[in-house]
Amino acid sequence: MTTPRLLRGLRRCALALLPVVAAVSCGTSTGSTVATSPGGLIVITDGTIAPDVRPEPQPSTTTSRDDLLDEHRITPTAVEVDPTDPATLVVRFDGGTAPCHGVRLAVDEGPADVTVVLFAGTPPEGVGLVCPAVAVEQELRWTLERPLGTRELYWDGV
Repeated sequence: MTTPRLLRGLRRCALALLPVVAAVSCGTSTGSTVATSPGGLIVITDGTIAPDVRPEPQPSTTTSRDDLLDEHRITPTAVEVDPTDPATLVVRFDGGTAPCHGVRLAVDEGPADVTVVLFAGTPPEGVGLVCPAVAVEQELRWTLERPLGTRELYWDGV
C-alpha cells in the first residue's frame, strides 16, 4: 500500500471515530452509553440497549384474476388453512408487482382432497408497461365451499 493511500485510510478512520470521541468528551450524562448502530449512527442511551424491533415484512395481499394474458404455472411457497377460519386457504408465493403482474388461483374441491394450482400472467392494464424485475412475497386467500377438515391438500410444493 502506498503512503498516500495509507494516509487517506487513516484519515477516514479518524473521521469515522470523531463523532464518538465528541459524544464522550462533550459530556454524556452519568450512566449513558455510546454505541454505534448498524449504518454507522451514533446512539446515546441511558444505559439500556433497546432490542432491534424492526417489524417482520408482511406479504402483500392480492386477489385471483380471470383476465390474465400469457399465463404460466408457478409454485406457491406455502398453502395452509387459516387458523382462524378452517374454510379459508392462505396461498403464499413470490410474484411480481401490480399492475405488471397478476395471478389466478384454480382450486378443485373433491370429497377426499383439495388441489390448488397457481398461475401468473400479465393483466391487460400491464401490457406495454416497463416493469421492475422484482419478486415480492404475496398471499392470496381463497374460501372453500366447506372447511378442509380431513381432506388432503395438494399443491405443487407438496
